[in-house]
Amino acid sequence: MYGRFSARVRLAARPTAFFSAIAEVRRICFNVYIYFQCLLLAIYSTDVSKGAYVSQQESRHRVAIYPGSFDPVTNGHLDIARRGARLFDELIIAVYALPAKNLLFSVEERVALWQEVLANEGLNNVRVEKYTGLTIEYARAIGGQAIIKGLRSPNDFDAEFQQGLMNRKLAPDIETVCFLTNLDQLFVSSSLIKEVASLGGDVTDMLPASVARALKQKQGETRK
Repeated sequence: MYGRFSARVRLAARPTAFFSAIAEVRRICFNVYIYFQCLLLAIYSTDVSKGAYVSQQESRHRVAIYPGSFDPVTNGHLDIARRGARLFDELIIAVYALPAKNLLFSVEERVALWQEVLANEGLNNVRVEKYTGLTIEYARAIGGQAIIKGLRSPNDFDAEFQQGLMNRKLAPDIETVCFLTNLDQLFVSSSLIKEVASLGGDVTDMLPASVARALKQKQGETRK
């Protein structure tokens, strides 16, 4: 009886050992596949020498737009612009002229504020333009390959998710790239800053210095 029992155990163990061996082979093959994918990515994305597969000059000029009303520009906006400028060859800050909002600054003032901020930052591959109409059509018109969005909360994600899907439908060749906000900018929004400032709160550390001065001056004018 013991012998038959041992034989059954050995027979039962064989399928387990077989499937374990198959799983190990699959794991090894997967790791090899990932290794070669990473190797190819490194080869094609690195400008190593004159004989490299793709040189910096030959690669596609990558253009992204960062749209918004920016009323006014905040440190959170500036952080997204800095990060976008590192990822793309050219970044266009697209200031929407006619948002459905109670604006404090005109579109010309918002463009000028961005230009002053960018000049102070030395972001030479970033420029500012105003636009109207569909964002995705503007991106297509200027030859953009991506639209940059900043995410602060689940509410932001829900809104950008729907917009991103619509933009994907309208222009499948233009990607939406979302940046998660830095933790110290998580609560910062233009509307909240304007409200706090209008009630006498200090918001200078949430804005670029030139924007903080402009906001103080603008709100002083509105109180007159």
